[in-house]
Amino acid sequence: MQNYPIGTPGEPWGEEEKAQWKAQQTVKRSYQEEVLNKLFNIIPEGFELKQYGALPYDTARYPLYVVFPRVLTLKSRLHSLQAVFTATKPVVCKERFNLLKQSWLSTQSK
Repeated sequence: MQNYPIGTPGEPWGEEEKAQWKAQQTVKRSYQEEVLNKLFNIIPEGFELKQYGALPYDTARYPLYVVFPRVLTLKSRLHSLQAVFTATKPVVCKERFNLLKQSWLSTQSK
């Protein structure tokens, strides 16, 4: 059995051995090229991409995304519209919002 150049055989690695191993590593593949660029180019019509987090190893380099249908975000957009409408012209705008809301709700029940 060949000994690994880091640590003592049979002993778990401590922080020093982990840091030594990490320092010896090199980038072998690009997350940007192999994952993100492809992901950005395959989002189907009617879907959106939204970052929901990142790998703690390197948050700037490894963002995590979710792809979801736009229809799911419509409800939150309607709530935003309601806030704008009621802040500007309460009577007219609220009626328009209610029409939009009813229209959206009718599509959800089908």
